[in-house]
Amino acid sequence: ITLSVQQISATQEQVKRKSAGILEFLAQQHGLHQMYALVTLASKMVSQCDAQISRLPSFAFPLGEVAVSVGRAFPEFLNLLLAVLQNECPLCVPMTFKPGPKADKDLRYYEGLRFKITDGVVENVEEYVTRLQGFVRLYAAVLQVDRDPQTMEAALGQAWAYTAWL
Repeated sequence: ITLSVQQISATQEQVKRKSAGILEFLAQQHGLHQMYALVTLASKMVSQCDAQISRLPSFAFPLGEVAVSVGRAFPEFLNLLLAVLQNECPLCVPMTFKPGPKADKDLRYYEGLRFKITDGVVENVEEYVTRLQGFVRLYAAVLQVDRDPQTMEAALGQAWAYTAWL
């Protein structure tokens, strides 16, 4: 799964080939093995937000195409992807964090906002914003992929609700 996700590129042919390979692998799995593979795939795709999309924003679109392709065959996958995105990026969840009186020094506040904290040092705001942009770009790419009319209507509704929240 990791190799397939890392090899996705911007060509339509590559997107179709990688989608087919991932779908073939998932179809061979059953029960909990399949669910584990779907969760792993969602995690690997979201990990690309920090590794690839924040550096090369256009990578979000082929990754979004593959995600929706998998979601067509395994509808629960898109919910898993959204759950992993929401766990990593507070901007993918319609909620806010109110800082307490000592928020500047409270590491729990920064953890809640999903700042990276290494040895008690909080990442700087520029790195944080760049990382979050990758997550939001993937989310937007998944929402805008062409779909059948029923699921397109739901995706557009979700996209408009998200935009209004921002």
